[in-house]
Amino acid sequence: MLIGGVARDKWEDKKLKPRIEAIKEKEGTVVAEKKRALILLGTFMVAAGLLTGEAFFGTESAILSFIDSLWPASFGTSFAWHAIRLTLFILINVVTGYLIYLLFKRAGVFGGTEQDAELVEAR
Repeated sequence: MLIGGVARDKWEDKKLKPRIEAIKEKEGTVVAEKKRALILLGTFMVAAGLLTGEAFFGTESAILSFIDSLWPASFGTSFAWHAIRLTLFILINVVTGYLIYLLFKRAGVFGGTEQDAELVEAR
């Protein structure tokens, strides 16, 4: 965490500040601060996505390791083990992806109608 914070501070000083200063000169302070906020938000979103992906990978690995412990030790060297493991890996990813899709659809991120969008803008 500490190394990441130091690296982020250096990136902000060397890369972000000059870019924002150039935008301030061309388009003004308000636009520059909005773009700065969006750039920083993007970096946080990437970091959150990476942490979420790492957590998902760990969970998926734990599930597959548990499934592997159910088979006899000699089964791990057979061709059937590889086929079953690949099938379970794909199945876990498809089911999880579908559940995430349903969650986002229920929240209104996916599948909203144009009328829903107009109602949100009218509020």
